[in-house]
Amino acid sequence: MRRDRKKQMENEIPEGDGEEIIEEIKNEIFSEGADIKVFNLSWLVLPLGFAVLYEWMFRKFMPVIEDAEISLLAYEVILAVLVISFTLLARKTFLAGWKMPKGFSWLLVVGPVWLGIISPVGMAIENAAGDVGAVLIWGAISLLVAINEETLFRGFALRGLMKSFRPLTAVILSSIAFGLLHLVNLWEGGSPILIGAQVISATGVGAIMAALTLRSGSILPAILIHFLVDIVGLTALGGFEEALQSVEFAPSLVITGLVFFAWGLFWSWRAERAGKIKY
Repeated sequence: MRRDRKKQMENEIPEGDGEEIIEEIKNEIFSEGADIKVFNLSWLVLPLGFAVLYEWMFRKFMPVIEDAEISLLAYEVILAVLVISFTLLARKTFLAGWKMPKGFSWLLVVGPVWLGIISPVGMAIENAAGDVGAVLIWGAISLLVAINEETLFRGFALRGLMKSFRPLTAVILSSIAFGLLHLVNLWEGGSPILIGAQVISATGVGAIMAALTLRSGSILPAILIHFLVDIVGLTALGGFEEALQSVEFAPSLVITGLVFFAWGLFWSWRAERAGKIKY
């Protein structure tokens, strides 16, 4: 019976206006029995729980490193070893989306994120010229963050949720979880106002990264775009500590986050309706 329901969901083409789609998603999440809902959402809770647990263990047992950016680099290196080791040892490479993307139509899905990458490039180049060593560290951090977060949230969470939910619902749930992950930046001493804005912005970025993954059939494009966003942003702002205190950017983060979220949902819905999901 469950297998029949899965086939039915895979063959469905969403119809109707926005209100009908929202109502359908709500019914999909809340209409099943408690045991089934727990199983469905475990794909969401486990990556998020793992990330929070790792954050706590790193702070509890890792020797204190005075340089915040070297400490962050060590954090991401260890996390990458854990994430990649699990992916390889569990033979979940296909599940995690580590394969070549199909076609180049996903470049259109990036949409407004290109502006977020291009607009601060001038400032980033200016800062990079003054401290090449720091840029190399920021680049390593950005690459590891992209690999870790995309593997966890677009690799495992999104793909796992799609086993039980329609793609659009999976995109919404995984994107919200990805946004909530950024609350851990409060432990880094970030401004609460800025971190709240980051949660909204990251949720929007997560929706676009999910749409990229659905359209390309791989998490590699999402890793690439995630890396570019982070390295350009970190270099333009002058490092991780400065980025956590840039409260003046909070309003723009909220606005862009909402735009990104709507854009990601639109492309996810469009791919689902047109039967162009390759993931």
